[in-house]
Amino acid sequence: MTASSYDAIVLGSTLPGLLTGALLSRRGYRVLVLGQHRAANTYEIAGYTLPRERTPFLAAHCPVARRTMSELALHQLFRRKASAMDPSFQVALPGVRFDMAAEPELLDAEIVREFGDVRRPVGDALRTVTHVGERLDALFERELTWPPQTFFERREFARATAHQGFRERSGDWDPLDELPRDHAFRRVLQLPAQLGTGIDPQQLDGQATCRVFEAWWKGAAHIEGGMGWLEDALREKIVSHSGSVQERDAAEQVLVKNGRIAGVRVHDTEEDIGADYVIASGTIGELLRLVPDRGVFEALFERRGEPQPRWFRFTLNVVVRAGCVPEGMGCDVFAALGDDPSAAPLYVSVGPVEDDRQLLCVQTLIPRRDVEDRSERLAQERERILAELGRLVPFLLDGDRLLLVDSPHDGRDAQVGAARAPVASSAPWERGPATMTTLYGYPVRDGLGFCGLPTRTPIKNLLLAGPHNVPALGMEGAFLAAQSAARVVGRRGRGRTLRSRAWIKTEL
Repeated sequence: MTASSYDAIVLGSTLPGLLTGALLSRRGYRVLVLGQHRAANTYEIAGYTLPRERTPFLAAHCPVARRTMSELALHQLFRRKASAMDPSFQVALPGVRFDMAAEPELLDAEIVREFGDVRRPVGDALRTVTHVGERLDALFERELTWPPQTFFERREFARATAHQGFRERSGDWDPLDELPRDHAFRRVLQLPAQLGTGIDPQQLDGQATCRVFEAWWKGAAHIEGGMGWLEDALREKIVSHSGSVQERDAAEQVLVKNGRIAGVRVHDTEEDIGADYVIASGTIGELLRLVPDRGVFEALFERRGEPQPRWFRFTLNVVVRAGCVPEGMGCDVFAALGDDPSAAPLYVSVGPVEDDRQLLCVQTLIPRRDVEDRSERLAQERERILAELGRLVPFLLDGDRLLLVDSPHDGRDAQVGAARAPVASSAPWERGPATMTTLYGYPVRDGLGFCGLPTRTPIKNLLLAGPHNVPALGMEGAFLAAQSAARVVGRRGRGRTLRSRAWIKTEL
């Protein structure tokens, strides 16, 4: 017997999960968000507070994000908290230091300085990126379900994408077809896309690459308080609209009756909570551990294929003394300076100076086979990253400039001071390879090649709104997934006697 009941239960306090919960609660549904034991965005070690991952907000250019923030009455507050990045980012390659400036005059000067011999094709490529972005902006202004699934959704999607050139830019279309395959500007375009998405980088086509590159170029902003501020703001919105957020609780089982959702069973209390909808914002593997019978998903996987882990995102936090970072170095740098062209590039997020010290949060990608089949790879990764970082920041590894080096993923102790003295974590269960973010490969993709798994699952009223829905678009995909799930719930709720009486949309 259920002790309580909700219109919708969201499993996981990820960004798409919180967005979905906030949208539904704003529209009048009674919502419960369970944290599912999600690790905090930051962790403590050796007296430092360090991020597990750190990226800027990458959806400021996106109509879906603007519409969502306006509906949640967060748009004005976000504008006060966010600051645009200029240059948008930097790229460091052997013999190349390129600033992706926001101002057209400065950008043109950078192109002339670094790529003057191919100025015209580079300019044409950037104009193509802008053109693709404008067409996608017009598409994302429309309320569509990503990916489309039902007959009416597919028809609506087909009408929206007809005669817009999207089909011609799918597959093998190359926005840099005038440049040689080994030209450095190709890496300028590719690196932000590879490190800013949730899909296997080898599956990124030209259209997705252009869109994610544009997100870094025109849609990136640093938020005061980081992404943690946005997630806290979304929690407040859910609670203010009579929803509930229980970060420390988790569902141990999804309850199914006659092929449709009946609710969830809470892990610690074994309490059954009823629900009309359950929305999973984690990975498909996490969801399959909660359903009573995995077999119901076999037809879906036979038709679309099951997402396969391909890469892991690895973070190394490096705290240095103030003054070590060159003044000309931007806040966001993509670097590939090693002798091995196949080595994974780095994304370096440079924090502000605080108490005469500065944080460099470095992220890279590691192939799954290296993590699973080569036990020594993770143990060696921080030395590889430090060597690469030393090429980017001169003299960084000399003397006592390093105050702390630590990764929450490699299972090693933090290294403190010039002597690299080991310091163990007080919470070792929150560390290790299992804490890395996974990038998946998808056998079948639709929705212009941006989408993986559909919102609806084989269990009626069990929905997906997480990393698998629109993985190729990164953070923008999180907003599309949340809007799609909220749209499915809203459509099914019309005409029913739910607590929600209306579909409410406000624009500031």
